Amino acid sequence: MGTSVKLDEKYNDLQYISVNNKNICVQKIGSGEEVIVLLHGGGVSAPIMEYRGLTKLLSEKYTCFSIEFLGYGFSEGTQVPRTIENIVEELHCIIGQIGCKQFTLIAHSIAGVYALYYLNKYKNDVASFVGIDSSVPKQNDFVNVEKATVVSWHVTNFLSKVGIMKLISKLGDTFIPKINGITWTKEERILLKEMFLESCTNKTVLNEFKNITKNFEKARNLSYPPNIPVLFILATGTLKQIKPWKEIHQYIIGDKVNSKIVFLEGTHFLHYKCSEQIVEELEVWKSEILSSCIRR
Repeated sequence: MGTSVKLDEKYNDLQYISVNNKNICVQKIGSGEEVIVLLHGGGVSAPIMEYRGLTKLLSEKYTCFSIEFLGYGFSEGTQVPRTIENIVEELHCIIGQIGCKQFTLIAHSIAGVYALYYLNKYKNDVASFVGIDSSVPKQNDFVNVEKATVVSWHVTNFLSKVGIMKLISKLGDTFIPKINGITWTKEERILLKEMFLESCTNKTVLNEFKNITKNFEKARNLSYPPNIPVLFILATGTLKQIKPWKEIHQYIIGDKVNSKIVFLEGTHFLHYKCSEQIVEELEVWKSEILSSCIRR
């Protein structure tokens, strides 16, 4: 992504991996023996920056790789259709190049569906999966995700073309995410606004939105492989919007051993305000899995 802002030392750990002649941005943070790979949700303008609160905590124990899909953040855009097959193959290529094996995969929002597809295709890559208010294919039965996201994109795109979004960005910090434990520098605030304004006209993301229903249907009959424990950390705010939010997540894990669902008080973007609780739940769950293995 082109930006007028010079990145400071906090972004020296960004690396660019070429996939089909397009650069995908990956941030590596931490040096722990165990590896975590983080995937972001749809329509997020600055994924690596917005994950900062969570990766800051996780990096105290783990080696964390945050991957920005094509069309997001510091990554390049693409005209390659945003089908679930293409997205998952790009992800597999990235993971192969950074050398991750037997890692914990963490996905937020729509990336949960991509992760489900990935786990079924590459069963031996992943040791465990954590969904942060992550999507499951059956949610499309209760809310038209594609329609909502496409309409939202067109509205913001129109407001951007007539200059309203740029005006709003100059008047205040409406587009600056408020994340617990993170204080943005002046340069970062400018960068976040630039990234948001660029996302308003992002055709790569629009193509992803237009493929949501088809992508969800392609994953509809999938379940998590028996050997991969699953932790769903869901938001009470989403439960109010989608009443069977717990049930559709319970359905997809069934009675899988070492899998668990917990709720945290908050909105869909739990990692903005609840990063500490997310890490705590992750550690409790991992200790439960270890204890279970010892008993067996």
